[in-house]
Amino acid sequence: MIIRSGTDFTIVDGGYPSDLPLVLDSIKWLGLKPSAAAAMLITHAHTDHTGAASHFSREYDTPVLSSPGEHKSLLGEEKFQVTVKTALPYLWRPTVIRWALHAAKSGGTVPNDIAAAKVWTAEDLDELPGSPVAVMTPGHTPGHAAFHLPSHGVLISGDALVTGHAISRREGPQMLHPMFHNDLQGARSALDLLAAVDATVLLPGHGPGLLGTPAALVSAAQR
Repeated sequence: MIIRSGTDFTIVDGGYPSDLPLVLDSIKWLGLKPSAAAAMLITHAHTDHTGAASHFSREYDTPVLSSPGEHKSLLGEEKFQVTVKTALPYLWRPTVIRWALHAAKSGGTVPNDIAAAKVWTAEDLDELPGSPVAVMTPGHTPGHAAFHLPSHGVLISGDALVTGHAISRREGPQMLHPMFHNDLQGARSALDLLAAVDATVLLPGHGPGLLGTPAALVSAAQR
């Protein structure tokens, strides 16, 4: 996601490492310069969300910011990602095999190593384009955070609430498959935290954006 205010902008997450060209092209398509990013916010430190972070930190000195609970994962000191052992019981499914191959090919096994990563504060966020407000939603990972843009009525939900995934046959609001969550009960509880947010647009970490209140979309996901 790119939150723009004139020529200033904030990036939220950055796909797999192989998605970097798409991230750069998206920024340039908007008439913006990648080097001018005010910050890259990370909802959580899975490599399908942090792929562009090393490049922006190294090449442009862009601040890469996360919650305290994700900081060590960005540094490469911790890892709360799905493993081969976790996925093994589901590898008989063609969709899971295709996802696993795509993830490996896209750099999903490359560890984070963002030495300059920092922990955001509420004041840091307020000063960024869009003035995002963190909504702490631990469960998918210990420090997972969604971001609310009050002035725009937008909720960026990361992987706490999605609208599709490569291994899902379902379309619309949903949780990711249980194997992806570090704390499944926490991930379920996080939905209630999202439901309380005042917004009309959902931008998830996987799947298309949707119109609707978080309360209604969470209700649909829980059915």
